[in-house]
Amino acid sequence: LTREALAFCRRPPEAHWYVEKKSTGASLIKHLVGAGIHVTPWLSYQHKIQRIVGCVPYVEAGFIRLPAGVVGTSDLIAEATAYPLARYDDQLDALAMMVSVEQDALSLALTPPEAPTSNAAPPPARRKSRAPGVY
Repeated sequence: LTREALAFCRRPPEAHWYVEKKSTGASLIKHLVGAGIHVTPWLSYQHKIQRIVGCVPYVEAGFIRLPAGVVGTSDLIAEATAYPLARYDDQLDALAMMVSVEQDALSLALTPPEAPTSNAAPPPARRKSRAPGVY
C-alpha cells in the first residue's frame, strides 16, 4: 500500500494530500511526509453515516459533479446506491472527506477575524475637564 501511495502521490509533485488518520493511515502519513509529500492528517468526529448523508445536499445542488466515463465514477455511484449495505465504501469516504475539507475552508474564509487582543493595560481614564475659569 505504501509503495503504491508513494508512486501515486508523486505524480503531481505540487499536490497536497489528505489522509485519514486511522489504522493504516497513521503509518502512511509518516511514510508520505518522510518522502517529502505534502500531507494533512484528517480525522472526522462524525459517524460515517452522518458524513455520507452530509454530502447529499452538495450533490443534489450540483456542487459535486460526477462526469460519466471517468475512471471511478461508476464505482462511486455503485457504492452510493448500495450504501450502507455496500461491501466497500472507500470512495464515499473520500467524497465525505473532500466535502468536510471544503466546508472547513469555507467556514474559515467566512469567519470574520477576531478583534486584536493585547495584554497591555488599558489607557488611563480621561479626567473631566473643569468649567472655564474654575481652578
